[in-house]
Amino acid sequence: MRWPYGLAIFVSALLIAGCAESASVPNTVPANAAFAVPNSPAGDCAVAKYPTFHGACTRVTLRESGTTLALVPYRGFQVTYALPHSNATHADWLSIADATGHGDITGTVNGKRFPKYPSPCYASGGCPGKAFLYFLMDMHAKNGVQFNGQFTFTVTAARKRFSTYATCYYAGSYGGGPDDRLGWSPEVSATPNPNGKSLPFTFTGGYWGPGAQIIALACDEP
Repeated sequence: MRWPYGLAIFVSALLIAGCAESASVPNTVPANAAFAVPNSPAGDCAVAKYPTFHGACTRVTLRESGTTLALVPYRGFQVTYALPHSNATHADWLSIADATGHGDITGTVNGKRFPKYPSPCYASGGCPGKAFLYFLMDMHAKNGVQFNGQFTFTVTAARKRFSTYATCYYAGSYGGGPDDRLGWSPEVSATPNPNGKSLPFTFTGGYWGPGAQIIALACDEP
């Protein structure tokens, strides 16, 4: 999904937000843990030429008045996403799937191996932090959707708490075409709430074009 640069702040910054209870990102299950049962069939979030994310999955029809979606808890994290008022029609929909990157992302990006954040890094300021959650988002809207207002993307930790000293990032993916390699660029930062239970990201509305994109969340602790 290619986000316009006004919304790229919104969508491209999700990619890298990860935080930990101490000096590491929360990691509550072993790499080979069983996949969670998604709230929608995995096929609802599958995108041609993209990897399959075996975590939670949801697919919703967008509403002009605004849309809020929630993924079922997966490996200790629950995600809610509130999208503002838009010019969406009844034919426009959005799918989102998540994964931790620990054995729950399979397949390739246009025939190339999925690169975990932070390598390769396309940001001049570097790609700090360690990723703890990835998302595959797919906007199905022929002409894209214009959003007006504020997006709120919140990750809640069910088992461990985020470190309140961490700086976390929402990073977008770029490239991945036939002649280049998908890489990362963090664009929005946030800090966990004082209770350490949730990590909210907010973005200003804008145009969201059709197509798919991968996002990573990561946290960097001093």
